[in-house]
Amino acid sequence: MVEFVERFFKLTLDNVYRFVCSALLLAAGFGAGNGLKPLQQLGRALDWLAIPSEWTTPVGEWIAQRGFFVACVGVGGLMVAALFVTTGPLSRAGASVLLSVVIIGESGYAQWLWVVLGIVAAGLVILAGWAIRDVLMRHGELSWEVQNVGRYVGAAARGLLLSVFYVLSPLGWALSQEYTDQRGSARNPLHVKAVEEHMPSGVRFTPGTPPR
Repeated sequence: MVEFVERFFKLTLDNVYRFVCSALLLAAGFGAGNGLKPLQQLGRALDWLAIPSEWTTPVGEWIAQRGFFVACVGVGGLMVAALFVTTGPLSRAGASVLLSVVIIGESGYAQWLWVVLGIVAAGLVILAGWAIRDVLMRHGELSWEVQNVGRYVGAAARGLLLSVFYVLSPLGWALSQEYTDQRGSARNPLHVKAVEEHMPSGVRFTPGTPPR
């Protein structure tokens, strides 16, 4: 948990990717409630924020013309990301799962998403039944396989939850800055610390500068 908090408060490319995927999923959710596709809802949000949104229309038209291909890419990405989401709660796989869901929703083949989620749900039910059977047959003693299944399912759920939570990461970036946002501050995530080293001869130099 401490590692998550430390990463959450830093402005990095990984965090920007997680934030974008989480924001797109949020737009897709609101769009589904309003009968709009994710990019259409995103365009509305950008207009409300007075941010240029003209680019969403041609991108949406391009995806609409290639809906089947885009849906295949989204399903493939969802399956691959789902395999890696158990590797750790701070990996990019959770955000990739969210992005794949948005891509499928934008492609116009949202029914595919329900099929994939149905398969995943059925698999979890089968695993749960197998685990219950294992417990009953062993009289409360969990086998190594059942323990690993529970650990992987928990890691996947935790990774997806933290990926959705990254929609609030700009707040963390703002709180991690100094009041003046000076580059010399160690609390600034963009701060580059100059490391001084010593050559074998004892002469001190800073990396990136020619030794004297």
